[in-house]
Amino acid sequence: MNAILYGIPETNNKKTVDVLKEFMRHDIFIRSPEPISAFRLGARRDRQQPRPINIKFNDKESKWEFIKRVGGKFRDENIHCKLDTPKALRDKEFILRQELKKLRNDNETTNYRIRDMQIQVQQAETGNWVVLRPVAVPASAQSKETTC
Repeated sequence: MNAILYGIPETNNKKTVDVLKEFMRHDIFIRSPEPISAFRLGARRDRQQPRPINIKFNDKESKWEFIKRVGGKFRDENIHCKLDTPKALRDKEFILRQELKKLRNDNETTNYRIRDMQIQVQQAETGNWVVLRPVAVPASAQSKETTC
């Protein structure tokens, strides 16, 4: 029931929950339920990008409503939101994105995409998408795999 919010500037004198409540004063959140808790991820450093905010909601519906509203309204402001996923799943997604990037660099004329944790290739003759290969999971990630 968690979401990760990116792009909200950090402040020295306000708690993360207060910063989030201030962000949610925007008119698209009028009927949205307030989150249970919010905290910044990672250590504070002198860097240009603000740390992401982990937000915990009461239920899945509240989480999805928040994600949809942020995605629909704040895209132009470089603020976005996504699901909080387990590390094993994030590692698999990272491996897939790296493989996809390599495939696209090796063959720029062929279309590739990721769907359902698989790399797909578009057939030139029919235009249909077929599975090229599922994610290659390293041995270290296999032992830590969790269900999602």
